Amino acid sequence: MALLILTNLVVSRDIFADAASFAAHVASSAAEKARPAGDISQIEQPAESALGDPNASPDIPSASRIQSMAKDKGISYVETLRGQTSQSRYDVESYLREKFPKQRRDAVINRLKGTINEIQKNSDFNDTVDFLIEMTHKYIDRMTENLVKETSAQEPTIRTDEHFDRAVQEMKASVSVCRVMNCDC
Repeated sequence: MALLILTNLVVSRDIFADAASFAAHVASSAAEKARPAGDISQIEQPAESALGDPNASPDIPSASRIQSMAKDKGISYVETLRGQTSQSRYDVESYLREKFPKQRRDAVINRLKGTINEIQKNSDFNDTVDFLIEMTHKYIDRMTENLVKETSAQEPTIRTDEHFDRAVQEMKASVSVCRVMNCDC
């Protein structure tokens, strides 16, 4: 169990270090883009107007043109998002394959199996499972008794469909099989 925790700690540390390195790279790239390029001596001069010629009349698109533009923009956005999603998925999978080679995955799985076996050998675990099974049987018996009482006392008032009826039939069959076999289901 301690070895499993230690392995998880080491892997978590590696993932955190990779994430911190990536964040530092992104931050330095953003800083490079934010720095002004070239000569900054003309920084106090006013910028050119972004609106264009103030005497020109504005070009207002029609409603159908706006709808068409919105639809095209939405389609391109969805396509871009799908591409980014599949690329991100591929990146995550390749990263995990790199960090968790087959040998390491198998080792973790074997450790988990060993831990589960140790837990199952514990008498407290067995007592708890026996208690839960006993309580389930009592619950099934009470539900069956109540179901019999309710169905024999009155006409059904619940509206059902074929799926509900099938589920009820399968539940009754499961309960009867458990009663006949006296199994731990």
